[in-house]
Amino acid sequence: MVLTKRYIARLIGVLWAAGLIGLSLWNPGFIENLRLKAYDVMLRANLAPQSYEKIAGGKNRGKQAIIIVDIDDRSLAELGQWPWPRSLWAEIINRIGENHPLAIGLDIVFAEPDRSSPRQIAATLNNSKLSAACRQQLRQLPDHDQLLAGTLINYPVVLGFPFIFSPADIIAAPTFQRANRFAVIGEIDPTPWLFQATAAAFNLDELETAAIGSGFFNVLPDVDGIIRRVPLVTEYAKKIYPSLVLEMLRIGSGTPLNRLYCTNNGLAGISCGDYEIPTDANGQINIHYCGAERSFRFISAMDILNNQVDGQIFTDAYVLIGASAPGLVDIVSTSTSTIVPGVEVHAHTLNTILTGSWLRQPDWARGAELCYLLVISIILILLVPAVGALRGGLVFITAAAAISGFSYWLFSRHGYYLDAVYPLLCSALLFSLLSFMNYFQEERIRQQTRKTFSKYVSPDLVAELLKNPGKINLSGEERVLTALFSDIRSFSRISEMLSPEAVCSSLNQYLTVMTKILMRNRGTVDKFIGDAIFAFWNAPLYDDKHARNALISALAMREGLKDLHKIWQTQNMPLLKVGIGIHTGPVRIGNIGSENRLSYTAIGDNVNLTSRLEGVTKQYGVQIIVSASTWEMVDKDEFVFCKLDRIRVVGRQEAVTIFELVNHKALVTGEHLTAIAAYEEALEIYFAGDFAAAKDKFEQLPQIISERLRNIFNRRCKNYLTTPPGANWDGVNTLVEK
Repeated sequence: MVLTKRYIARLIGVLWAAGLIGLSLWNPGFIENLRLKAYDVMLRANLAPQSYEKIAGGKNRGKQAIIIVDIDDRSLAELGQWPWPRSLWAEIINRIGENHPLAIGLDIVFAEPDRSSPRQIAATLNNSKLSAACRQQLRQLPDHDQLLAGTLINYPVVLGFPFIFSPADIIAAPTFQRANRFAVIGEIDPTPWLFQATAAAFNLDELETAAIGSGFFNVLPDVDGIIRRVPLVTEYAKKIYPSLVLEMLRIGSGTPLNRLYCTNNGLAGISCGDYEIPTDANGQINIHYCGAERSFRFISAMDILNNQVDGQIFTDAYVLIGASAPGLVDIVSTSTSTIVPGVEVHAHTLNTILTGSWLRQPDWARGAELCYLLVISIILILLVPAVGALRGGLVFITAAAAISGFSYWLFSRHGYYLDAVYPLLCSALLFSLLSFMNYFQEERIRQQTRKTFSKYVSPDLVAELLKNPGKINLSGEERVLTALFSDIRSFSRISEMLSPEAVCSSLNQYLTVMTKILMRNRGTVDKFIGDAIFAFWNAPLYDDKHARNALISALAMREGLKDLHKIWQTQNMPLLKVGIGIHTGPVRIGNIGSENRLSYTAIGDNVNLTSRLEGVTKQYGVQIIVSASTWEMVDKDEFVFCKLDRIRVVGRQEAVTIFELVNHKALVTGEHLTAIAAYEEALEIYFAGDFAAAKDKFEQLPQIISERLRNIFNRRCKNYLTTPPGANWDGVNTLVEK
């Protein structure tokens, strides 16, 4: 039967694993998001180095090869609203270019004529008072676009522009056509694999003509809005266009043509001078970020215009010009930060190429992921049903650690990203299924055991024994418990007055109500001895408030009995009186009995004392008696006690101080508290041996103190006045009956 269940579990595991493998081929959105997040974690743990200009011998001069000229909030505040005049751009580019950078890339597009040019003002200014001569003078002033074009022609400036991929946005192609910048290696046309742009917002023709190069600056986020890769080439109008970064690299390295390598599976890579750039099939490169935002040197455009920058820092550097001001809406999210200026993404892309910090997902990656999943699935399917969840869990953890460690090693040492998320996720789901099936089978056995044992012992004990089977032993353990004995007064006489059916009915009602109260307050009902109840706290489950819970239970039992009285009165049934004894002390607790029959119970001298205290309630005319050891463990601001006596019960030499548990303090009147204080004062005088004064005090006690209690001590005082006790009298009353 066991083998059959194992085979069923394994068959279900095989079907489950097959479904998960099929799901991996589908790659739903939530799985893709997990993959991407894992990739980000891996990247943040393995940031790329920064590119520096090198001198002979490869020593580092400490000069960054990538610099960002920033259009920041301060520049906007000092120079006025956006866009700036092209004359201002000409000045910025001139001050950078005169220091001989390798390339200057503009993450800005100049798609329309500069409206601040004098010529544009003369044409658009609608003012009849403006003379024709004045208009002519404005037209003769230098045009800002021409001024910028004259600057661009002198320096290695690469203009940027955006492509549009939505079919609804159609913008005419520029009349200026730049010479081809690509050579395709092989006979396979790469354009079907590239991103297809539907339109573009090119720069003005005169600027495109003047600039040495131009490239698109689009960055395409993943499904979660984070930029992890960028295309280096895009197809538009049957031509291939480079990105801003790729064109800067071509200009900076002095390369006339980029070489594209294409296979039947798409683009394989791009060669730009000495740089061999691996790409995915669509011409994208994974950005190996070297930090969070502002990982590169940012120079405010305002500092350049104010001549506050040493121009030599631009020498032989790649300079990117873009905006970090939030108002210009060029802020993106990356793997390392949620707020990054868009221009810095280009810097990270360029840095990835310059440092050769390639991050690649090889063609064999998906196959390896499936092998991961297949191998670990087979191991789990074979082992978990046989060895159980614990050992199977160790196998799963070991395999998961090996897979994760190997993936991390590949990423950190070789830049290969081998996704371990889906194999681990699917393996975890498979392990959970197999473990659940094991648990289900074990739980069925536990339920059968619970059902059988519950006929003999309490459900709480069964649960404890099932949880800790090692506790099933004959010797038990010693533990401090609070025990409670309760007994119905004169139940035998009452039973004679009723039919057996009525006796059983009333007794069952009573025991049901009392048991619910005890168990509701964390008590363990050990046994019923006829009409008596024995219960205890702090076993089998630990309870740090066991004394308090016992007192709460006793008071609730008293109130529960009152409720039963209301029912019995309507049925003309006799009313019951109950005595309750409570004591706290160490006992032997455990499975006591023979090898064939066990009973979870408590035994020992303190259990016997608890039973004796219940019997003492009859002699003192009170309902609940508590020993001093219990009294010491509870908050006196919560309960009201009345000190009764010091007694020595039958069969025990050690004396014990006993207290009546009166009630919760909030329910006791001031008159009652005063009466208790008067009684305890009389009791102290009695213990001091002044029997005459004690007798007077006891006789003056208010009626709220029980008559039996007053009579007990009046009688004792009279006896001791007639026959004084010996010199060794300690005030202890030795009982002669149980």
